[in-house]
This record gives sequence, C-alpha cells and structure tokens, in this order.
Amino acid sequence: MSDIRVTEGDPPAVETPAPEFFVSQAPAVGVEIMMDSGRVAGELHPTGAPRRLVDTLNSVDAGFIMIYNGHLDDPFTTGEPPRRFDVAHIGRNAILFAAPRGDSVSRGSPFDAVKKLPVETIVVVPGFEIRGNMFFLPDADPPSMPMLTSHHFIPLTEATVLATAARLAPWREPVLVVNLSRALLYAPRKVS
Repeated sequence: MSDIRVTEGDPPAVETPAPEFFVSQAPAVGVEIMMDSGRVAGELHPTGAPRRLVDTLNSVDAGFIMIYNGHLDDPFTTGEPPRRFDVAHIGRNAILFAAPRGDSVSRGSPFDAVKKLPVETIVVVPGFEIRGNMFFLPDADPPSMPMLTSHHFIPLTEATVLATAARLAPWREPVLVVNLSRALLYAPRKVS
C-alpha cells in the first residue's frame, strides 16, 4: 500500500512507469568482436529501432559496450575451452573489429538516401590486415581523407582478414566493422 494520501481537490496519484517502458527494444544483435587479447562472441541488446552493427557501435556514448550470453576465447590457441559469461563489459577502445552474426547480418538500409561508392581499401589494426570495400561519397577523394583521425567505427564489405602474427589462412567476412581509433594504416585505392 502506498503512503500517498489523496485529499479532496488533489488529482489522483499516478505511478510513473519505469524509463524502460518508454524505450522500444530492438531484437538482440549477434556479434563477434576481436580484441588484442581475445575474441568475444555474444549478443548486443540495443534500444530503439533495429540498426546496423556499425550504427549501434557508433551510438555508444559510454566508454564500453555490454555483451550478453557470450563467451571469450583465443582464436589462435587450440584446446583451450571458451570462458562463458552472462554479461561482459568491453572497453570501446579495446575493440579492433567486429562482425555481425546470425540474423543480424545486414547489407544496409533501403532508406539510405545517400549514394556512396565502394573503394578497395586496406586497413591495418594491431595484429591484422583487413582488405575490403569502404564506402565514400561520389565526390570524395579517399586518399586525401584523414581517416586515422576518426574515432568512429566504419564498415567494410567483402572483407578479407589476415592475422599477421599467426600463420593462419585468411578468412572472409561479408561485413566487418573496423574501429578507426585502433587503425595503424589506411590505404585506399585511388579512384580514377
């Protein structure tokens, strides 16, 4: 029972719903994240309308993201079982790159009104060389763009990832989201 008293002439007391009542929940987004110290696979639980993984990562205001129902492992060490967790906080700057998994793999929005052109690009982050298509406005000059000053995540499509320290075969990803604040090299093909 509430301690609120209603006297004649006062409006009736109404409980205010919790803030999460007003926020629509998008479906969980499957993700695999590569860090310097391992790989994390799990789910992001974004709020609001469904978005691409790159948009979700760029919208994070805090210095970390939360991953649910996942595991941590070292993709270059065999025989070591993954460490499972219910929830983990990952520092935004710890992320080298991320790939959408499951039904969350998206090839863009039909409402994307800005036409962009794919440009073959190499991006190097600690331990990895990534080749893929980065997208630019038609009038842009990709070689003169100061991409290494950005603190954003940016998508590459048709990406090939090479682990430079490990002697593993390169692997392909339809979409890979790279953390430009961790990039060591940016080399776009000159558009003619």
